[in-house]
Amino acid sequence: MIHKLKKSLGIVLAFGVMALGMPDRVFGEEIILPKAVFTLEQEQVVAEGVRQLTYLGLLADEEPIKIQVVEADLRNPEVSVKPVEAREGNYGKRESVSSMGARSGGVAAINGGYYNTTAPYAPIGSVLIDGELLAEQDLFRTSLGWLEDGTIRLGYFNPKNYLEDPYWQGLKHLLTAGPLLVEGGRPVFQYAQEGFYGTSESRHPRSAVGLTADGKMLLVTVDGRQPDVSSGVTFDELIYLMLDLGSRGAVCLDGGASTTAWVNGEVINQYSGGSQRVVANGIVIRSGIAVFMDEKRIYYDVPPKVQNGRTLVPLRALLEGLGAKVDWIQETQTVVATRADLKLQLPLGSKKALVNGQERELDVPALVENDRLLVPLRFVGEIFGARVDWDPDKIITITTGR
Repeated sequence: MIHKLKKSLGIVLAFGVMALGMPDRVFGEEIILPKAVFTLEQEQVVAEGVRQLTYLGLLADEEPIKIQVVEADLRNPEVSVKPVEAREGNYGKRESVSSMGARSGGVAAINGGYYNTTAPYAPIGSVLIDGELLAEQDLFRTSLGWLEDGTIRLGYFNPKNYLEDPYWQGLKHLLTAGPLLVEGGRPVFQYAQEGFYGTSESRHPRSAVGLTADGKMLLVTVDGRQPDVSSGVTFDELIYLMLDLGSRGAVCLDGGASTTAWVNGEVINQYSGGSQRVVANGIVIRSGIAVFMDEKRIYYDVPPKVQNGRTLVPLRALLEGLGAKVDWIQETQTVVATRADLKLQLPLGSKKALVNGQERELDVPALVENDRLLVPLRFVGEIFGARVDWDPDKIITITTGR
């Protein structure tokens, strides 16, 4: 009975406080809700099933606000989202969001849960990745959990008995964060009950995860502590912001100087601390195929494409990474790549290529996709002496030996 009460306390508190705090008037006095007014300033497709949206607006007292949203369509089979643990580095077991996103083959990433700011920088709460419990602490704060069947859950997590808890049956990944912001499409005001009060109730940079009714996950960052750009938000303001963005459920992540949003190799929000902070964990979005050359991620403006079981990639980044000079012969619609005494001629649309004048068969021809010329990665890589390895997680590793 105690376990059930404690696990459901988030919902009980949420709706209990909401009922007391939501009337339009109290004894005749009008209540002004801490809502922001914001407009969409920029939108771009990051990868299949992933979008980035930038909003600018004003808070209720006309202070500026800047919001970055990365939207991942969890119904798209190409899209996956999971927590990533920091690697051991020069600063202890902490790592930048940029590094975690890149090495994990992500197209986007955000900072994760809270952690101790002194060595060994242990996460606050629990962390479970691929079924392995990496950190555990019985803490009454909201956790974000991924089940094997793709279900995403928000709730209290007890690391001592979660295997017997039906609510977390089939748990694959989990990250303790908090506080809970939205439940069932309604605002939740329980940050004090989860241990967030005092200065944490003031305006700060914030990070949060939202879940929509149509199967999307929103990774949200709000810049702060920059009066001319964005003042940040309180928990109350963040609650209404997540509702306005369409969240049916939402939870806050670590914030302040940890607030970081990273998309395709670049940090898209503005640091409040002057530089990117190293953190204990993050949340990474992957979509499609990730390509690494000599341990460095290659980012493409047109994503790699699989055709007839072969991967094609935009030619210039690949060939220049292999140390080749690239030319395009318009008259014959042919790519010519040269390096030292090696010359590759790759006619567009043809299953035949010339290597130092000798004809070679291709499984798939070079093709044009969104005004970019794509070439068969393995064939071209091996012609120039590179080793090409394919990982089942859709990660391609090119080793040039250069």
